[in-house]
Amino acid sequence: MRRYALSVPSLDAATLRDAMARFRQALEEHRDEINSLNVYPVPDGDTGSNMLRTQQAVDEELQGLGDGDLRTVGSAIARAALMGARGNSGVILAQSLRGFVGRLDGDVDGGRLAEALDLAAGEAYRAVARPARGTILDVLADAAGAARSASNEGADAEGVAAAALDEGRASLDRARDILPVLRRAGVVDAGGKGIVLLLDSLHAAIAGEPMTERVGEFGPVGRTEGSRAASATALAFKFEVQFLLETDERGVAGLRSKLDELGDSLVIVGGGDTFRVHVHTNRPDEALALAAEAGRTGSVSVSDLEGDVERCLVGEVRGVRAAERQASALVAVADGDGISKILTSLGAAVVPGGPGDNLAVAEILRALDAAPSDHVVLLPNHDNVQPAARAAAEQAEAQVEVVPTRSIAQGVSAAAAFHPDRDLHANVRALEEAAEAVEWGEVARAVRDADTPAGPVRAGQLLAMDGGEVVALGDDAPSIVLGLVRRLRRGGDEVLTVFTGESVDEDEAMAVERRLREELTGLEIEIHPGGQPGYPYVIGLE
Repeated sequence: MRRYALSVPSLDAATLRDAMARFRQALEEHRDEINSLNVYPVPDGDTGSNMLRTQQAVDEELQGLGDGDLRTVGSAIARAALMGARGNSGVILAQSLRGFVGRLDGDVDGGRLAEALDLAAGEAYRAVARPARGTILDVLADAAGAARSASNEGADAEGVAAAALDEGRASLDRARDILPVLRRAGVVDAGGKGIVLLLDSLHAAIAGEPMTERVGEFGPVGRTEGSRAASATALAFKFEVQFLLETDERGVAGLRSKLDELGDSLVIVGGGDTFRVHVHTNRPDEALALAAEAGRTGSVSVSDLEGDVERCLVGEVRGVRAAERQASALVAVADGDGISKILTSLGAAVVPGGPGDNLAVAEILRALDAAPSDHVVLLPNHDNVQPAARAAAEQAEAQVEVVPTRSIAQGVSAAAAFHPDRDLHANVRALEEAAEAVEWGEVARAVRDADTPAGPVRAGQLLAMDGGEVVALGDDAPSIVLGLVRRLRRGGDEVLTVFTGESVDEDEAMAVERRLREELTGLEIEIHPGGQPGYPYVIGLE
């Protein structure tokens, strides 16, 4: 049995700040390890990246806070985590932090720390509509239980934190025995690993000692044959819907039951009158309609779960040019010199960013505020950019309307319909119609071996993606691009546009173009050097 000293280490405001900074650093060091527990071989991460981005928002808020007592620091943590939450794991982390800091005040001894950990676990469970065993929730609950036991034995804050950390690690290891999919893959739960890092950060800050959790072996990626059934279940719902919701507790309660019927992985966090909602569903439009009935929505994101996952939100605004005041202005998010030049030529101020290099709200907001009009149309051009785009639109001084373009192909077609002398609502209608008329797809290059919905893929192979879903694999670029175009093609399509990425050399681009022109004689074909990273080919048909 662990023996606890009767000294008086406690958790004060400075220690809590230190713990949050340590947690951010730990997530930075372990991000790739945590991401390696995931299965899709596209160039972006997910669980580790989501938790890191959420915690970065917390750490950045604290760095700008100045002096403050424990209650002030705790409030800042809760607010920043809610606003910065990314993905399912990030949302659960935000709710855990909100519960943890909810009643912190003064100097927190062992008993108060155990209570705070208990609240963190409880809030996380309440946020999830269908709690699952062997996950982040069990790690939190088990750690909180050990903290209570240590407190009852007279432990101080350091002892309570140490007991929580020990049990968190043990709980994470036990998850393999609870979830067969983890046992077959030989991995631990990615979100649970993140919580162990949080507990390690908390203990190290209170004890004034170095962190003890080391970066472990990377998890085997992909799925074995034995786990295919579990994979099919996990992908029963293809869309991830996230949004901020302004409503009251009654509105949230009603919405929770309705969304639970539409899908799974339902998580609702927040309090007062602001909540963040996350759900997986096959009916995203219906989910958003129900949300609109419950209250005011913002920062809406609808992402294909078989497509890209979000990564860093960084970047710098460029291409915002001075101009005379216009009836409307256009701002577009895009990456790649060729893409940027095309959008600029169509009258857009370009904010560089996209898959793997998404933008923070502040970067988009800066471009909106610099736009030469009080009425601005914003094109995010990717699912993962949409939450930041909508949040920036809400904060901008100008009146901003987001046209929810999901790809560069949609964005360029929409930008071509923009006219600076047209009023905002007329431009929005025109750009929405242009974007909706485009069928689009992407070709990515696998960054690791894995199993995909289209079969096993080796690192370096090409993946054809229709709306984010992997539909074909191969090594021959002309064949992969041609096959994807044929899949996307509808009756009545007249123009095929292909944007080549930064990794495509001239010989390969010419081979692709030659194959397309030989096989697709009924289409007008345009090939543009886009220079976009990560995706060798982006395709649009209209």
